[in-house]
Amino acid sequence: MSMPLVGPMKEESKRRRRKAGRVLLVVAAVLAAAGVVSAGWLGSTLYGFFSSVQQVPPDPQPQEQPGVVADRPINILVLGVDAGAGAGEPPAPQRSDTIMVVNVNPATGRVGLLSIPRDTRVEIPGRPEPEKIAHAHAYGQAEGGPGAGARRVAETVENFLGIQIDYFVEVDFDAFRALVDAVGGVEVCIDKPMHYTARSQNLRIDLQPGCQTLDGDKALQYVRYRQDGDIFRIQRQQQFLKALVDKVLSMQGVLKLPQLASTLGRQVTTDMPTSRMLGLVALLPKFDPSALEMGILPGRPGYLDGLSYWLVEPEEARREAMKILAGIDVEANAQVRLEVLNGNGRRGAASSAADLLRGYGFQVVTVGNAGRFDFQETTVLVRPGDTDVGERLRQVLDPAAASVRVETTADLPEGVDARIVVGQDFTGTATGSAAGSAATGAAPHTREG
Repeated sequence: MSMPLVGPMKEESKRRRRKAGRVLLVVAAVLAAAGVVSAGWLGSTLYGFFSSVQQVPPDPQPQEQPGVVADRPINILVLGVDAGAGAGEPPAPQRSDTIMVVNVNPATGRVGLLSIPRDTRVEIPGRPEPEKIAHAHAYGQAEGGPGAGARRVAETVENFLGIQIDYFVEVDFDAFRALVDAVGGVEVCIDKPMHYTARSQNLRIDLQPGCQTLDGDKALQYVRYRQDGDIFRIQRQQQFLKALVDKVLSMQGVLKLPQLASTLGRQVTTDMPTSRMLGLVALLPKFDPSALEMGILPGRPGYLDGLSYWLVEPEEARREAMKILAGIDVEANAQVRLEVLNGNGRRGAASSAADLLRGYGFQVVTVGNAGRFDFQETTVLVRPGDTDVGERLRQVLDPAAASVRVETTADLPEGVDARIVVGQDFTGTATGSAAGSAATGAAPHTREG
């Protein structure tokens, strides 16, 4: 199986990160990432925090053992809602101000974060024409009960990017302010004056250039400023996230974290079961905030019918989602031609493995039977000098097989770059939400019996 991305740590560092993990789940919800995959709680405080989180009934899902996280990656939709739009009695539907998808791979220790500009033009389920993705939350919220807004955004993202959203985490801006204030503020360097007022959103931004420590209110102004465009705002959000995580992990920040638990919990809404939260929090040994990969959905600004949008090519968006969220370079994988052989005798085993590999963009040219059916371990055979290809294939197959071997051979047919022999260890269940939609292409030659 794949090794964790983090190396050995001093015990003092481990203890510090375990303490920091108490609220890093909320850091993830607030700014979108590292906390979801950080450390464990002390028992009573941990359950106190999770019991205060506002949970809504999830969509029907397979039962999980409490505190256990399956090896397959999961995608978490993280939303920050436009609090100003929800003012009034009764509260008006809220648009999503920040939209991010976080992919957590428990097997490899990898975390990917993809920011989706709020002006991205997409098809929203139930709407006759494409609109800005920020509107999806308000439409769902207006038509349904608790969590309906987030679920509508999740459905929109699933259709648009060809991925599965497993859970959502939604926060209001008060949680962000509280977190920043609790750690004593975060230092940033502002490169220009930032001024903006929107009475309808109860928003006033007034920041001066220079390096300074921002309290919660000014930090919220900083990450919400978008007069220079949503892409620059997202870049500031991601930079601020890194600085905030560093501050939280500092000893000064750790000493101030316990006071946050119940306060932040009340400002977080999710459909993630407590058992799943506990399992994620327990995964610290495999995760390192510095290994977090961040990206922004590629596109270009443009106008349609007098409205400004972030315009995205769907196929390019899906490729970028696979690359950032799951570390899959579809274009590079498409150059690798595979022969997939059944080496365990179970009917359909090679076809199942081939489908998995196509989902990662690999070109499967042949599916068939091996010369024998007694392979215990799934084996990847590559030519000498192509071991990097073998390692990429091992990484893909690892969640679906207990022990993947990579070997070199000069006995590969012309037109084949690697041979995969499916062993008894192959379960046929793989990475689910890690991969996007399967790559398209010509059907391979099949002779599996």
